[in-house]
Amino acid sequence: NERAKLEERRRKSQMFDIHEYELLGKGVKKIMGMDLPPQCKNPVGLLSCADQNMYLITDVEKNTMHVVDADREGLVKSFPYLFDYRFTGGMCNVNGNQAVALQNGKYNSVSYYDYSKDKEFKYSAFVDSDAKITDIASNSKGHIIALDSNSKSLIIINESKTVGRKVTLGDDIVPSTVAVTSHDNVYILNEADSSILIFNSHCKLTETVPLDDRLSTGCKLVRGMYDCLLILNRNRIGLYTWQGAFGYTVVEFPPSAEVRDVTVHGDTLA
Repeated sequence: NERAKLEERRRKSQMFDIHEYELLGKGVKKIMGMDLPPQCKNPVGLLSCADQNMYLITDVEKNTMHVVDADREGLVKSFPYLFDYRFTGGMCNVNGNQAVALQNGKYNSVSYYDYSKDKEFKYSAFVDSDAKITDIASNSKGHIIALDSNSKSLIIINESKTVGRKVTLGDDIVPSTVAVTSHDNVYILNEADSSILIFNSHCKLTETVPLDDRLSTGCKLVRGMYDCLLILNRNRIGLYTWQGAFGYTVVEFPPSAEVRDVTVHGDTLA
């Protein structure tokens, strides 16, 4: 009876879920699953914040960010991106702040927020107006590594919030998502040939590792514990070593599920 009520409520409100897992030495243990609050109309981005069990969610229907407390299973606050801006893809933590890739009809930016403040927005770093930032990650220096799918390049935004360097990837590359290890090595998923591109801390290409599983549009790459790599491809999350070798399937969702994003904080995967 309770299950039927829950399913009916989910159907009516079109609610979304967050699932949390503890990353073990090999495999995972599910910690919890929670419904997102009904204010989350069309969530696409998920970021684990520095505060334990706090998540920042981008809602593209309302151009809004929601802060959710997984412990209390409730909405803490909501706030708009910036006036007339929309989310283009990619969020990351950097120096205690949350960076989000945004765009309007005239500007492209990586905008910095501190969700714990009454005035959440802090400042923006602007990139070329014809850029299309599909993902971002931060390194140990506090620099943002932004992936521009239009120019097929990496844009490095330095600590002064200006573009420091631009690294061209090549015309035959279809870059989709980026992650940075604790040693500042950069990893990019290339949808053109389903491979991982590995760059050193100076953004020099050192290796290309082919993947056995063909990458789908919208795949996601994040750094896990001990610099392992977690790839969300369709409804499966796989673990790979920092050399790009497949380890094991962390979790696989049913075909009916639509997994939109994945994030890691410590030993918790969500």
